[in-house]
Amino acid sequence: MTHTVLFVTASALVGGAVVAALFAERFDDWIGSEESDRHRLFLFAFLGLLAGGLSHVFADMLSAPDISTPIEPL
Repeated sequence: MTHTVLFVTASALVGGAVVAALFAERFDDWIGSEESDRHRLFLFAFLGLLAGGLSHVFADMLSAPDISTPIEPL
């Protein structure tokens, strides 16, 4: 169940929201800018988690041995 596109997308949405909530104010101090906002930080975290999660699922599909249960991402 964890190796599906739906699970990876939901996890990326939750992870992006958590990152944006926890690090929005600190991120401005780290980069020395007043322009960044929660929306940009959420989008950056969401896309990074989504790309990493989907690449993990598809790499598992390619590397699964023939005797194991096949991974079906949809």
